Amino acid sequence: MTEEQRAKNRAYQAAYRARNREKISEKRKDEWRTRDPAVVSRAMAKYYRNHKDRIKAVTKAWQQRNPDKLREYAHLRRARMFGAPGDGVSDKQWNAILLEANGCCAYCRKQVEKLTLDHAIPLSRGGAHDVSNVVPACKPCNTSKHAKTPAEWAAVSK
Repeated sequence: MTEEQRAKNRAYQAAYRARNREKISEKRKDEWRTRDPAVVSRAMAKYYRNHKDRIKAVTKAWQQRNPDKLREYAHLRRARMFGAPGDGVSDKQWNAILLEANGCCAYCRKQVEKLTLDHAIPLSRGGAHDVSNVVPACKPCNTSKHAKTPAEWAAVSK
């Protein structure tokens, strides 16, 4: 291969890289991640150590902007922890449940401004984390009910 051919080849490759920068970047990123997961893990840990304050600030800002999503993630995490079946309760479904309840607690029937999500059959007792097992409850009722069924709670609270 002559020097002229090498120069042409380099120019062609440079033009290709310029035209397909994103494609090449994505391919390299994926290759790097799958080639050596231990290297990726160490790199991520190092990045976190060096940018801890920034990461915490961004996370806190997101949490303040998205309290409903944060609450749903917490419910899903608890459900997974207990191995509960069900596909969760979306914000749309929860708002429909609140609308149907007309602002009243499912247990004491008092009208309250802020109702919490309660599982009628507790997750710890095999209840599902889906719309059929979720009811709105005021904070005092939800807290006192703990891991009891509605019938057990009613018997104890009277």
